[in-house]
Amino acid sequence: MSRRRAYPQEQSFYGDTLLLLLLTAAALLFFLQPVIGTHLHIGFPLDDGWIHAVYARSFAHDGTFSFNPGEPSTGSSSLLWTVFLAAGRLAGGGPVAVAWMLGAVCALLLSLAFHRLLLRGDYGRISSAAGAAILPLSGLLLWWTLSGMEILLFLLFATAAMLFFVQGRLKLSGVALALLVLTRPEGLLLAIVLAFAAWRHARSWRPALILLSISSIGVLIYAGFNLAMNGTVLTSTFAGRRWLATGGRPISDNPLRIFPAIADMLYRWTRTLVWGVMRGAGPGLWGLAGAAGLAGIWGIARRIRGFVGRIHESAPRRASMGMVLIVWIAGHVLAYAIMLPYPGHAGRYLAPMLLGVGWFVAWVLQGLTRQEVTLSALRLLGGYVLPRAVLLAAMVVLGARALTEWRVVWQSSVEHINSVHVRAARWVHDETPPDARIAAYDIGALGYFGKRYVIDLGGLIEPAALPYMRGNIDAFIDSTKADYIAMVAPHQGMFTPGYIPAMLGYGNSGTVQATLEAHFSYPEQRYQRHVTVTGNAYPRIIIEKVAQIPAKP
Repeated sequence: MSRRRAYPQEQSFYGDTLLLLLLTAAALLFFLQPVIGTHLHIGFPLDDGWIHAVYARSFAHDGTFSFNPGEPSTGSSSLLWTVFLAAGRLAGGGPVAVAWMLGAVCALLLSLAFHRLLLRGDYGRISSAAGAAILPLSGLLLWWTLSGMEILLFLLFATAAMLFFVQGRLKLSGVALALLVLTRPEGLLLAIVLAFAAWRHARSWRPALILLSISSIGVLIYAGFNLAMNGTVLTSTFAGRRWLATGGRPISDNPLRIFPAIADMLYRWTRTLVWGVMRGAGPGLWGLAGAAGLAGIWGIARRIRGFVGRIHESAPRRASMGMVLIVWIAGHVLAYAIMLPYPGHAGRYLAPMLLGVGWFVAWVLQGLTRQEVTLSALRLLGGYVLPRAVLLAAMVVLGARALTEWRVVWQSSVEHINSVHVRAARWVHDETPPDARIAAYDIGALGYFGKRYVIDLGGLIEPAALPYMRGNIDAFIDSTKADYIAMVAPHQGMFTPGYIPAMLGYGNSGTVQATLEAHFSYPEQRYQRHVTVTGNAYPRIIIEKVAQIPAKP
C-alpha cells in the first residue's frame, strides 16, 4: 500500500488507456458483428444466464427473489448482478440486451482499472499496456462478457479494490470489497489478503480494520439474505453445483484429493485458454508461440537475476501488488478445490487467473526493459529489443486469432442453447397445460420461456433434491407429482454411464413411467466446435410425459 504520489509512467496513462478502451470496444463489436441481421446468435452461451434472467424478472416485478412465482429461493449465484439486471429490466431493457450492456461496461472499466493497477506496480508504459491488452485479446474475456453472468462484475470490483488499496484510499477499497462479496461470496478472500497486506505494510491494525469493517457490510448483507431465505449463509445453488462437480463425494471427505483436484482444475483452465487460441493452428503459429515462449523464458531469467541482485544489495522491500494478486489467486484456486473442484464453463469460476496472466505478461516484458546504461548494440538487440519484439508480435498475431476462434466458440455456444434449451422451453409453453409441473435438470431457459412450475432436479433451487441425486432421482420425481420430465442427454444416449441422467439414476427404479413427447438436439459436429473448449451444456433435451399410474390399494 502506498500514499497517492505521481508516477512518471502515469503521464502516458490517458492516451494508452484510450487505446485500450478502443481495443476492448472493437473486440466486442467484432464478437457481435454476426448478430446483425439475425436472431440466431442473440442469447447466452450457457443456460445459467437465463437463471439470472428469471430472478431479475421476479425481482423487477414483485420485489422477491423467486424462480417459481410465490416461492422465494436463492438459485441465483450473484445477489448484486441480479439486482443490476432487474434495474435494467425496469428501465425497459430485454434480458439479453441488459446483460450484454452491463458486461460491456464492466469490460471497458476493467481494462481501464487493470491498466492503472499495472502502472502503479512500477511497470513501464509498454509493459503495462501489453499486460492490460491481454484481457480483451485473450478472447476468453469476451466470452465471459457476453455470457449473461456476473464474471466481469466480479473482476471489476476486485481490480478496483486493489487499485484503491495501492492508492491509499482504504475506504473506497473497502466499499469495492463489500460490492465484490455481494457479487460473489468468494470475494471475501481478497478482503482478507488485502487486510493482511495493509497490516504488514503499516505494522498497525488500523488500516486492516478499516478494510475488514467496511467489507464486512457486504458479508453481513449476503449471509443475512441467504439465512433468511434458505437457512444457510450460502445460496442453494452452491450445493447443487458442488454435487455436479464431485458426484456427491465432497473433497473434504478425503483431504488428499485436494492436490489432484488443484492440478486438474489448473490443467482444464489452461487448456481452455490455450486451446481456444491454438486449436487447429498451423506450423507458423505454433512456431511463433514457441519463439514467444523462449523470449518469455529469457525475460523471466532477467527478472530472477534482478531479484537476486536486490537481495545481495540489501535493497529495501515494499508491498508488491503482484504478490497480493498471486496470493489471492492461489487462495481462490485452493478454496474452489476444497469446496467446488470445477473450473466452470469456459473457466469462469477461476476467472481471477486471467488477471494473473495479464500481470505475468507485464512482469516478463518489464524483465526485457533495459536497465543497464552501458550496453553494446549487439547485446542490446539480442538481449532486450529482439525478445521484446517477438513477445509483442506474438501478442498481436495470437490475439487476432484468439478473437476469431473465440467468436466462433461463442456463436456456436449461443446457437446451441437457443436450438436446444430455448426451443424446448418454448415447446413446454405452447404444448403443456398452464398448471403443468415440469421436472428438469437444466432449468434456466425453461424457467424464463416455459412459464410453468419447475421442479429442479439439479438442486439449484430445490435443496430437497440433493439426497436423491446420488442415484435415486426417480423417487424425488415421484414425490413431487411431476407431469413432465425435461432431461438432458449426450449424443450417445440418455443412459450412457458417466453422464448426468445415469449419475442421477433416472429410470433405474421403474417407479416413474413416461412416454416420449419431444426431443431437441444440436448436431454433434457443430457441438464439438465449442464443447471441447468450454465444456458447455448437454446437446440434447428429451421431454417425456409422466404416465398416471393408479395408486396401489
